[in-house]
Amino acid sequence: MMNELDVRCQTRELKQQGFGVVQAMSECIKAVKGDRKALISSIAAAKWIEKNRNEFCRIWNEV
Repeated sequence: MMNELDVRCQTRELKQQGFGVVQAMSECIKAVKGDRKALISSIAAAKWIEKNRNEFCRIWNEV
């Protein structure tokens, strides 16, 4: 189970790479499907984000 701090760190990392929220979700989906070119470092966070999109959007706006 992901904790919110881990998700916040991954979210901040995606924002620093210049992603928008839709692009970030797309990268998470690619990572979950096994695409090694996905630009998210935590597969666990990617899985959490994919399942909890509304919560991810809230976190995205806070970080």
